[in-house]
Amino acid sequence: MNIRKIEANDIETIKYLYSKWFPIIYSDNYYNDVILNDDLIKLVVVMHDTIIGVVIAKYRYDIDDIKNVYIMTIGTKKEYRQNGIASLLLQKCCELAIDNNCRYICLHVKADNENAIKFYEKNDFIQFELLTDFYFIDNNNFDAYTYYKVLN
Repeated sequence: MNIRKIEANDIETIKYLYSKWFPIIYSDNYYNDVILNDDLIKLVVVMHDTIIGVVIAKYRYDIDDIKNVYIMTIGTKKEYRQNGIASLLLQKCCELAIDNNCRYICLHVKADNENAIKFYEKNDFIQFELLTDFYFIDNNNFDAYTYYKVLN
């Protein structure tokens, strides 16, 4: 098992995985940006030439001009869940964020996604706020929580 940067030839596999993992469809522009944008953390975990985990995050600045990382997507193939793959990707994001002088990592999680909430809290993320109607999926609104992890 190894972690590496996403390559252009990974995109079709990632599109397929995302169609299974997430309730929204990401545009071709999203995937083009993954390849072209150097301000992204874009990693896959590969085992036996198969992608089993993906994380895509971006460097950004908040309203106080504090550099941080926003995790856009993170996922693991179902048969590899509960084996530390997503935690490994999250740890790598934290390392890269620290190396790039970021003060914290943040993300949004659908408020009814109990497994994801448990995962982030297990990895020392703190729930910050509830955002009403943050997601619009299949013509329905869904609330989200913002989670943060302060980096040393």
